[in-house]
Amino acid sequence: MDLLRTIALDEPWTAEALTAASDWFPRTAATTQIITLSDAFTLLAEQGRTHRVRNAASRRMEQLDQPPN
Repeated sequence: MDLLRTIALDEPWTAEALTAASDWFPRTAATTQIITLSDAFTLLAEQGRTHRVRNAASRRMEQLDQPPN
C-alpha cells in the first residue's frame, strides 16, 4: 500500500518496485482512479506481468488522454 500511496502522491518511485510488486498491486494500480501518472501506466502497459494488467493500464492511459466532459 505504501507504493500505491507514493505513486498517487507523485513521490519518487522506481520501475523495479512497481514491476516487482505482488500480482495484486499492478492490477490495483492499473485500475484505481487515484493514480494519474501516465509514467506508471506506461510502465504497466509495457511491462506488466499479465495481459490483464497491460490492458487495464492501456485503458487508463487512454482515459487520461481524453479531455474531461
